[in-house]
Amino acid sequence: MTGHVFGDESKRCDFVLVAGAVLPDSLTGARQQIQALYLPGQRGIHMVKERAGRQRSILRAVAALEVEVTVYMAVKGSYKTEHMARQRCIEELVTDIARRGHSHLCLERDDSAAADDRRTIRRQLQQVGYRDQLSYSHNKVASEPLLVIPDAIAWAWPQRGWRKECADVVKEVREV
Repeated sequence: MTGHVFGDESKRCDFVLVAGAVLPDSLTGARQQIQALYLPGQRGIHMVKERAGRQRSILRAVAALEVEVTVYMAVKGSYKTEHMARQRCIEELVTDIARRGHSHLCLERDDSAAADDRRTIRRQLQQVGYRDQLSYSHNKVASEPLLVIPDAIAWAWPQRGWRKECADVVKEVREV
């Protein structure tokens, strides 16, 4: 599956990095479906800012997309710092991207982590021999609607009551 991968994290309990892969032929339609969820004047969707009813609708819309989601989970206490947990999850994500032959990675922009993310991505791409095959970027949801995929799943997954709403779209959970 050569696709575009969109990633975002949750730091609620454990460190969770969610990656959703979308095939190139499905990108335009998926973006249109997500943008159809925007309220008037809304430039992007962040689950923490939405009401419960909208959160449920957004999760159902994400689950209806042609997307393959993997959850990378670093259990709290497994790493000395959140930074170390994040970097380890990104290493696993990049390894999986190379194994699956994906062509692009887009992470939700976190200015405090972007430089370290880029170094980790470059180092891991070099290690797995995939350096020239993957392009990557950090974007905000206002410029990349499909970042709502990992945002929604990362928001729901750590919450037992919401996990069932997205369980069908999550293909794999990897503890790192």
